[in-house]
Amino acid sequence: MTDPSWVQRRLSGEGLPLLIDGGMGTELEKSGVTMDGKVWSARAMLSHPDKVRDVHERYIRAGAEAIITNTFSSARHMLEPGDLGAEVRNLNLKAVELALQARDTAATSSVALVGSICEWSYDEHPAWNSPEVVGQAAAEQAEILAEAGVEILAVEMCERAELSDAVVEAVIRVGLPVWLGVSARRHRDQERLSSFGYPERDFEEVVRVVSRYPAAIINVMHTPVSDVGAALEVVRSHWKGPVGVYPESGEFMMPNWNFVDVIDPATLAENAVLWANDGVRLIGGCCGLGPDHIAAVLQALHSAQAQASRPSAPAALTAKQRRMCETLNALHRNGNHRGIAALERDALQMASELRAARLSSAGGAVYSILGNAYQALSQYDKAIEHHT
Repeated sequence: MTDPSWVQRRLSGEGLPLLIDGGMGTELEKSGVTMDGKVWSARAMLSHPDKVRDVHERYIRAGAEAIITNTFSSARHMLEPGDLGAEVRNLNLKAVELALQARDTAATSSVALVGSICEWSYDEHPAWNSPEVVGQAAAEQAEILAEAGVEILAVEMCERAELSDAVVEAVIRVGLPVWLGVSARRHRDQERLSSFGYPERDFEEVVRVVSRYPAAIINVMHTPVSDVGAALEVVRSHWKGPVGVYPESGEFMMPNWNFVDVIDPATLAENAVLWANDGVRLIGGCCGLGPDHIAAVLQALHSAQAQASRPSAPAALTAKQRRMCETLNALHRNGNHRGIAALERDALQMASELRAARLSSAGGAVYSILGNAYQALSQYDKAIEHHT
């Protein structure tokens, strides 16, 4: 385990926003891994560990500074209904091991390791959806992930207030930095934001509950790009700490992701720059968004930073300033020092305006002409005094 304090400094405003990875399960699916009808991407640790490791490596090479373990659907309340209850510990340990191997292989700079935990379960039976059961499952998973070496815990897709409350309370107790992820969308014929998968659930209620906890950041995640702005407003109305964004794009029909109308990398990158300018301190992708999206965001953020630090081109002279400069130059060429002196007040005001507009060379030239005129007039006056 490495010291994650550098991550918190970034979240608090140092440098560019922290860039994280994109979707894991959807990227596995794109690479040919069959998703499980009950535990989604969790079975991939048993069936395709090399593919899981490869996805992590590709995100790191794309520029991700934090990678999230493939443990979104690996808590007991998800695995038990999928007949994998005996594999809870093994799957979570394996997920961290694969992420660590990927970091060791692909990272050339610091990369944080984040353990994913979620309240979601495909099985809707009440036995797997009570706060007590889900909270206990989250506590067990958080302990395993911490033991295996993650540096940060991410509670993802908070959607049902009572379950989110139980999960966050359990995870906070482990003592690692905790990221909280809330998911929203506007469902058909609704004006207000609801929880992503629950049209009847008020998104703001979830935010109100989780924002009471001492998290490192609250992320608007697995949310359509079109709803991110409104979701951020809700989060900021209850939370004064750092905020992050990692949206989704496409459509999920368990167990498969439909890659339809997925936002292109360039458009996501444009949005990422806008989010960064709005103070968002963590940016990445969720389902449907892959390494190409992360690479595009990285390039866009660096380009925006370079442009912001580059001195802007100086403003052009106005017509009035240009005429004044032409007049002063003509008087100077003709040696008409008294004519220059007569324009002193207007010339000094213009020189000040030119310097404020970063037209220093033109402003300096005006001061020089005035100085030469004063010197010539002074010498002329002294000569008159001498002869009289």
